[in-house]
Amino acid sequence: MTGRFLKLALSVGILAALLWWADAATVWARLRAVDPVWVTTAIAAVTLATLLMARRWQIVARACAIEISYPKAVGEYYIAQLGNSVLPGGVAGDAARAVRLRPYATLAQAVKSIVVERLLGQVAILAIMAASFAVALTLPGGLAWPVWAWFGVIGLVGAALCAVWLARRGGACRDRHGAFLRHRPTHRSVASGAVRSWTVRDRGQKSPRDTYRT
Repeated sequence: MTGRFLKLALSVGILAALLWWADAATVWARLRAVDPVWVTTAIAAVTLATLLMARRWQIVARACAIEISYPKAVGEYYIAQLGNSVLPGGVAGDAARAVRLRPYATLAQAVKSIVVERLLGQVAILAIMAASFAVALTLPGGLAWPVWAWFGVIGLVGAALCAVWLARRGGACRDRHGAFLRHRPTHRSVASGAVRSWTVRDRGQKSPRDTYRT
């Protein structure tokens, strides 16, 4: 009980110091001028994105043989986002997330799950960027970019496909009966392939896909 009180008091003290340093009157004036509809929309969008990213990490963690509950994944993801936002480098929160996962797995497993999860996020961003550029370049009245701009779209698509290929080349996912799954790439299958590839390379063994082929 005392520990929680101290944490709450420390948090309130930090917020009070920030408001004093940033001029509370100015902050309050800016907040009153904000459109509540847009603020609510932004909060809802960020919350939904965080919940989905936490679910993605939970899937990747299971592929790394790490069993964490969804509420635990959501809580750790919020803590990691706070660390990435306020600490230098933008990755300190992810490093803390790996360390805080030690009760559930080894540090190597935790780091692998986070790296693969972040890689999947970059693949999604590249795919969305490529689709957005393609639409802007093809629709009538869209952006009047030169022809060489298409090379940027092709580069984004190629980078996304390379990332997926690198993640899947290490091995296929297995179902509960041990049969290889042959389906289109999903977050679960890509994550499993990436983790299997990473693990077997560390051990100097063949991947399950290589063994299957031979």
